Amino acid sequence: MDLTFVSRGFPLPYGSRCHFLRPVDSTRVYEGLALPSAAVGAFFINYEDGRIATRDQLQEADLVDEDVRPVKPWHQIQGPIDASTMWYVVMRKRERGIFMGQLTVRHTGQQASLEERGWEEVPIAAIGV
Repeated sequence: MDLTFVSRGFPLPYGSRCHFLRPVDSTRVYEGLALPSAAVGAFFINYEDGRIATRDQLQEADLVDEDVRPVKPWHQIQGPIDASTMWYVVMRKRERGIFMGQLTVRHTGQQASLEERGWEEVPIAAIGV
């Protein structure tokens, strides 16, 4: 079995092998709970008006295509697929007429640096369609 990734999903350099890691099963049971990866932590930004939503919220609002991918103007925010607002903050910034989004770890130098450059934290209560 060729394992070219680590458990958090970050790739290793091309051709690298890791003998002590197992592939991550998205439906693996943890303490009796199934955690499907598609339902956890994927955040999207509406690049026209700056709204933030999760994949589940977009699906409930019927804003996905037949492959369950959000339709334009929704764009996935790059970050871990298992991101939680307990550890991560959703940031947004309007530049050149569109909104950009970013996930960053809460209460870190990166969050402070983004805020200094005009990024704003999106309150958890404001996440939704």
